[in-house]
Amino acid sequence: MKKEVTSQDSVLKVIYNNTQYGVYIDGLTGAAWTYVRENNFSNNGSYDIYNNRLYVDASTDITATYNWFGTTDCVIIRSRIYDSEDNASLSTVNFEPFIDSPYPAGAPVSCP
Repeated sequence: MKKEVTSQDSVLKVIYNNTQYGVYIDGLTGAAWTYVRENNFSNNGSYDIYNNRLYVDASTDITATYNWFGTTDCVIIRSRIYDSEDNASLSTVNFEPFIDSPYPAGAPVSCP
């Protein structure tokens, strides 16, 4: 099941078995206050979160906290998110804190 976010929205789901990505965030500019949180991501294609929103200022960043990515390895989690680290013209997906096991049992953790 894939969720496409095109405006102010919150994603709170179990997102799995997608061929390309779990959540696709559209390339809108301006403040959209998008939250992708409390999800369990697994078996998605290239990315769990694919952000195609252009950067304008910090208000265009994506809050993607309290998600379970199937691991606590920050390098792996980062590789599953497409954002400003992959394309400098895009906004940033802030994924910390994430959780250390599937939602809702997982406890919040951050990268060392």
